[in-house]
Amino acid sequence: MPYKLSYPWFYFYRIVKISLFGLLPTVLISFIILRQGLGKHIDNPALLDEIYLYEVLPIIALFYGIFLYLFYRATHPLARLLGKIQKFQNELPFEKQLNQNYRQDEWAQIEDAFNSADKTLGEQLQEIKEENNKNMAILESINDGILAIDPFETILFFNSNFTNAFKLKKYQITPKLWHVFEEDSILSKTKSVLSTGKPNRLEEIKIGERFYDLTFTPLQMNKYNDRHGVLIVIHDITDFKLTEQMRVDFVANVSHEIRTPITSIMGYSQLLKENEEKCSEEIRMFIDKILSNTERMMSLFNQLLNLSVIESKPEFDFKNVNLENLIYRVADDINTNYPNRKVDYNFQLEVTDLFVHERLFEQVCANLFDNACKYSTSDVLLTVTSKKLDDSIIITVSDNGPGISSQHLGRIFERFYRVDHSRESKRGTGLGLSIVKHIINKHKGSIKVESSDKGTTFTITLPAP
Repeated sequence: MPYKLSYPWFYFYRIVKISLFGLLPTVLISFIILRQGLGKHIDNPALLDEIYLYEVLPIIALFYGIFLYLFYRATHPLARLLGKIQKFQNELPFEKQLNQNYRQDEWAQIEDAFNSADKTLGEQLQEIKEENNKNMAILESINDGILAIDPFETILFFNSNFTNAFKLKKYQITPKLWHVFEEDSILSKTKSVLSTGKPNRLEEIKIGERFYDLTFTPLQMNKYNDRHGVLIVIHDITDFKLTEQMRVDFVANVSHEIRTPITSIMGYSQLLKENEEKCSEEIRMFIDKILSNTERMMSLFNQLLNLSVIESKPEFDFKNVNLENLIYRVADDINTNYPNRKVDYNFQLEVTDLFVHERLFEQVCANLFDNACKYSTSDVLLTVTSKKLDDSIIITVSDNGPGISSQHLGRIFERFYRVDHSRESKRGTGLGLSIVKHIINKHKGSIKVESSDKGTTFTITLPAP
């Protein structure tokens, strides 16, 4: 809101009155002295009065007028100051505005305005200090490390958990981000957020001897939102990684140890099966159940070992693989495993070149194909499509089976979860789709499922090579 200039007339009138009180006695005394001095040389008093009236008084009045004009010009800065004070008064409560309006002296108004501004500024500084202390208490109470940088990658602030995590003292923190982190992945993610303004994430990065998840969020630097920094939240997942590794190792060790007695049981069961003609009908039934469940248990532990290897190995060797040749090999294996089932294929492959781990991705296709045949009650139609979308390759595997109810879709990728909860079911172990998801995750991709009573579609998204 623009302020209106208000000239300090009260101050001007006071100066005029003061100058008049000083001028009038001076003029009278001067007249008396001049009259006595000139009276000795001029015999005509009337002539002397004319000199006073027409020569001396006009000169005094002229110079006094010049003085008033110069003072009027000199008080314009005070007028501008009063205008700004008027703007400040408009923001005061109504009762304080009345108090200011009744103060006619401009210097008194200025004094009151400065006193009010000083009080208001002190209150605002106290509020800012309290708010800053509250924000710092919140930041210090967060277990994660927090670091904020400006658009030029200069460090703005950090909490004590950040310094404790990286064994740094406050005076050791240097101004720039690259003085703290040497990891190229962190610096590149930060530059990406600064340039795009979109949040990003970095998972399971090793810094020193510990593992961290980093979240990068744009930090608005002004009200126009044209410049932004980055807020980095650093979450320590070392304990989680150690626990996960212990779990993987435990499963792998147990699976490996149990395979030996199960192999022995399977061997003896097969020997009994070969000599079943010497056994009664009831014992034959028991032998078949022992052999069937032993084979299922062996399959279960083989899949557990496979899953443990996939989880525990940090990186796999990827190479260029032809998708068409790979799925034809899988189709041949499916036809061999299901000789009594009619399986038709419909391949619509716009993209055939993939950058994957061949054996693992072949296992993905084999598990999806096998599930379609295993859970279908009629002839099977498998449709596989591939296309490129932006920087991703989209692969779909669809079947014409009975579908999966919506209550199970959110959990089918969990290990040991089976849609058929019957204890007597021999169709699966509940690990196949879990293995599929872990393999896709190792390829930095994602998988989702859609299903209806006319079939199920699995959609795999992989980074384009």
